[in-house]
Amino acid sequence: MRAQATFTGHRGPVYTLVAGASPGTFLSGSGDGLVVRWQLDRPDQGEVIVDVGQAVFALHLLPERGLLLIGTEGGRLHVV
Repeated sequence: MRAQATFTGHRGPVYTLVAGASPGTFLSGSGDGLVVRWQLDRPDQGEVIVDVGQAVFALHLLPERGLLLIGTEGGRLHVV
């Protein structure tokens, strides 16, 4: 396989990825506490959705409810 793109912007390791609500998008969660929305065709333009202040280890999108569940290293579950 060959790399198609490199998405940069997090200041810590990326621990989780989930498909976004719109086609061609995805979300990433990182050790820097950020959840970022990315577009596959714009790898240099990530949009910070939320900074939870702790490493993000789990993401689950509930598009039918318009909610994002975020699990952190501190054992917290944030609903955005």
